[in-house]
Amino acid sequence: MKSVITGVLAVLIAGGAATYIIANNEPAKEEGEKVETVSNEETTATEQVTIEPPTERTLTAPKSRHPWKNFKREEIQAEIDKGGQVFLFEDGKVLEKGALGVKNTPNTKEFTQGNAENLTIDMVANGWAETIRMYVLDLKEYYPDKEEYFNKLNEVAVALESQNFTTVDTKIKEAKTLRVQ
Repeated sequence: MKSVITGVLAVLIAGGAATYIIANNEPAKEEGEKVETVSNEETTATEQVTIEPPTERTLTAPKSRHPWKNFKREEIQAEIDKGGQVFLFEDGKVLEKGALGVKNTPNTKEFTQGNAENLTIDMVANGWAETIRMYVLDLKEYYPDKEEYFNKLNEVAVALESQNFTTVDTKIKEAKTLRVQ
């Protein structure tokens, strides 16, 4: 009877030790890498698959390096929905600057380069808010370490929609700090 109990205890201790070793020897994830856990149906073990952040766009802009300046938001969203890559992390700096400039938007045809007769600040603010949300949607899975940054950008989008430009200024400053950390 003692040998059966000893055998069971030995198996439990060995299993616990193996689990501890596996759990503490996982590779550290690099900043800006997406990590997924993949289960293999034949075994109970899991492995990590690292997906590198995007460095190229699948939607290229002919006149500008920023697609949101050349494509309608519907086209951008369609590209994201089909798995394309529209935004790069570095676009955050440009989007932050654009969001700060919304409060100074003139309601003129010259500002819109003749594309809209009656552009209002409401239209511009909502457009920037939507673009920022698409940026977050397109990139957040590649940068799990930047979750606070993406959350802050979503707060910027809410402030833009309500045209609370003091809050936009504050949230953009906070977002910039989080982006460069």
